[in-house]
Amino acid sequence: SGRAPINSSNNALPGSPSTPIDLVPVDYVADAMNHILLRRDAVGRTYHLTAGDRLETIGEIARLAVLHLNAERAPGVKPLAPVRFIPHAVFHGVVKPLLKLAHGARGRQVIAKLEVYLPYLTTHKRFDTANAASALSGTGISAPPLGDYFGRVVRYCLDSDWGRVEKAPV
Repeated sequence: SGRAPINSSNNALPGSPSTPIDLVPVDYVADAMNHILLRRDAVGRTYHLTAGDRLETIGEIARLAVLHLNAERAPGVKPLAPVRFIPHAVFHGVVKPLLKLAHGARGRQVIAKLEVYLPYLTTHKRFDTANAASALSGTGISAPPLGDYFGRVVRYCLDSDWGRVEKAPV
């Protein structure tokens, strides 16, 4: 349809814009796994197939999402505003109860969906990528920068109605 199924009021997330988010495309994971699984020295080791030094923040991901979603909006549709971030404690102590009170069942559904992702949005995590970096050294297999493929991810989300309609892979 060319229209993002999001309105301009849904632009707040719990967490901090500086929280690192480790996103990598499945193609990278599949290529890395295929390579590592063929190595005799891989047995008994843990390999974190992550973005490593290409780690992005939730703030940058939100900025890219708004940029791409606004580019898809129909002419005359109000553009999305930049995402605002709500401190975790404020979300749990104020926003969550207000959503339940003001929006009833719909508010509870929104909260239930958000709570699945809260650890990702609010926890500063880093993974030890030494084993993966060593195993993949010199192979040309590496996680691409998020900006190289994020537009395709957004396009797929829109085309598949956020996963509700099955579509061919991008």
